[in-house]
Amino acid sequence: MDHTRNLFILFFLAICCLVAPDIALATMPSVGTPPAPANNISPPAPFIGLLITFVCIAIVILVNLIPSGRKDVK
Repeated sequence: MDHTRNLFILFFLAICCLVAPDIALATMPSVGTPPAPANNISPPAPFIGLLITFVCIAIVILVNLIPSGRKDVK
């Protein structure tokens, strides 16, 4: 009896997986053709963020490499 229940659940999930894309496509509105790409494309925001992060880390490393002027450092 337990195998019958497991097979029924498996069959039900398989049907749901096969029907779900059709339901999603039926409910989504149709879209037109995408616009033509622009010639003046700016760099993506994540690359700008990575560049700023790299510059900040480089500044911290360079400041740490400056020799100390203290007399008690051997």
